[in-house]
Amino acid sequence: MYTLFTCPRAFKNPEVERMQRMALESWLLLEPRPQIIIFSDHPSTERIAQEYGVEATPCLAFSPYGAPLLSFLFQRAQELARFETLVYVNADIMISSNLYDALLQVQRRWKKYLLVSAPHVVDHLRFSIRSGYEEKATKYIISPPLPFTADLFAYPKGILVQVPPFRLGRGSWDSWLLSYPLLKGIPVIDATSYVQLFHPNDRSSTHHLQSDFNSRITHNYQKV
Repeated sequence: MYTLFTCPRAFKNPEVERMQRMALESWLLLEPRPQIIIFSDHPSTERIAQEYGVEATPCLAFSPYGAPLLSFLFQRAQELARFETLVYVNADIMISSNLYDALLQVQRRWKKYLLVSAPHVVDHLRFSIRSGYEEKATKYIISPPLPFTADLFAYPKGILVQVPPFRLGRGSWDSWLLSYPLLKGIPVIDATSYVQLFHPNDRSSTHHLQSDFNSRITHNYQKV
C-alpha cells in the first residue's frame, strides 16, 4: 500500500474544479485504494475532501506571494503517511490503474528509488472518469509526454526529506526532484510508458521541455 498526497488549487473556478475532480476520481479507482491526503488552505478543498471521503490537512507554509511551499508538503506528508511508500502527484493529473503494479516491480529490485511518470495532455471534455476510462482517454491525447519532466513522484520514506522551499506551481522544482536522488546514487525510474498519466488541456499548465537539464541526466535515467 502507499500514501498519495497533493495540494490542489481552490475549488472556486468551475474548470479548475472539473479537472481536479476528474483527477481525484481517478485516484479513488486505484486498487488497492491508497491513503489520499489533500493539503488545503481553502474551505472549498475541505468540502471536496469530505465529499469524496479523503483526508484534508492544512498547508501551513507559503511564499510571500501565497504559493504553497514544497518543503512543507513533503515533510508533512511523511509525518502523516500510514505507509512506507509515498506518491506525490499534481492535483489535476489522472492516474492509470497500474500504478501499484509498477511500484511492486520497482520495489523487487531497489530498496531506494524514485519512480516518476510524465503525463499525456488530453481533451478532458471528451470523457468522464469511470472504471476503464484510460482506454477512452488515450483516444483524446493532444500531445505526448515531454522527456524528463514528471507530474508523479513515488518513493520510499526517507528519500526526499531535504526538499528546498520551492513554490508549488511556479515551475523548475520537478527538475530538482529528478536530480537530487541521482546525486545520492539513487536510481530514478521513468515509468511513463507503463504508468500512464493524463493532464487536461489547460492553458495555465507549466509543462515545458528543459533541454539543458535533460542532456545532463539522460545517461542516468532508467526506464521500465
